[in-house]
Amino acid sequence: MPIVSDAQQRAMYAAKAGNSTLGIPKSVGADFVAAGPKGGSFAKLPARKKPMGAKMKRAVDSGMVSQEALSKRGY
Repeated sequence: MPIVSDAQQRAMYAAKAGNSTLGIPKSVGADFVAAGPKGGSFAKLPARKKPMGAKMKRAVDSGMVSQEALSKRGY
């Protein structure tokens, strides 16, 4: 699973190092960090990911909204 926000990136790197204050296990942090870009950049990540509301979730589930459109809007 890829890292989707700057906040999640910091949390996963802390978990990998064993310094998680959120209770994230080291193995989970290591898995997320390993799935990140190899030599790539996290520069385009949003600070935080917007929560998806119930209406938006139904639109995605029914196929009315594409994942590409969601990512452009920060979801």
